[in-house]
Amino acid sequence: MAPAALYLLAVFAGAITALATFCAVYGSLYFAGILPPPPLSNSVCVDEKLVFLRNAPQIDPNFLVVGSSVAWRSFDSRVIVEQNPHVRPLNGGFCGMQINQSAFLTTWMTDHWPSIDSVLLMASPLDFNRCTGSGQVLIQPTQIVSSSNGGPPGASTFVTLIPSRC
Repeated sequence: MAPAALYLLAVFAGAITALATFCAVYGSLYFAGILPPPPLSNSVCVDEKLVFLRNAPQIDPNFLVVGSSVAWRSFDSRVIVEQNPHVRPLNGGFCGMQINQSAFLTTWMTDHWPSIDSVLLMASPLDFNRCTGSGQVLIQPTQIVSSSNGGPPGASTFVTLIPSRC
């Protein structure tokens, strides 16, 4: 066999072996159930919040906390539950949200969980920083539907983040 043909055969065999190895590793991770969740947006903390909301067991909150990362990081629901055992809080804070996005998300969450009867907005001055007066939504609500919250079986959750302008 000519050296050029042997070289091409080796390159082809190497490519097939690499592809087979990749597929075997991916398949093993898939069947073991340890693949990371797929990215839903361009923000890790938004992805993690949406994965939490999607995978949360049947929750029936009656107290909603909304806002930016101030609410997400600073609200301790254990303290509320200790003081008021009948309260079932849901921390709906997302990192990086502006005030108008909090309003949109509050509307979506209160529509999604009609048991919510109290809402706490936690905001900081940074949440109002880039407000230009033209309202924008954080996510497209039609893209939030998944099979776990009323969508068709096998539906995926995808989110489009939209820059805020308050």
